[in-house]
Amino acid sequence: MSIMFVPIDNTIDNTIHNENNEPYMPFRTPHAEPEYELFAGYHVQMIHAERTTVMYVRVEAGKPFPEHSHPHEQITNVLEGEFEMTVGGETRVLRSGECAVIPPNVLHSGRALTPCRLIDVFAPVREDYVARFG
Repeated sequence: MSIMFVPIDNTIDNTIHNENNEPYMPFRTPHAEPEYELFAGYHVQMIHAERTTVMYVRVEAGKPFPEHSHPHEQITNVLEGEFEMTVGGETRVLRSGECAVIPPNVLHSGRALTPCRLIDVFAPVREDYVARFG
């Protein structure tokens, strides 16, 4: 086996672009993103990609979020704490390392039993959050 070294051509634009030919940032620091209060006691930082929204959530103990549905598939991952979640009428207490997979248009709600840290992943992108928070 022979190894071939290819010289770097500094005249080539190595910037990654999305489907609309806009510059794309492949590396992000979530805690450097602006923090918003989505609902009372739900503090979020979001990263929007072309097809996915990832939301880093810090929840105050005892805080509920209302029953709702949306056309997005959602996965809620519990990083810290205990979070009671109801999905499609079934209620479970999720702990660190557990998650809920919520299909599109299914009613769901939740409540932080303790202070919690969550990661919510949505597909497709939450355009409503992009419009509301930027």
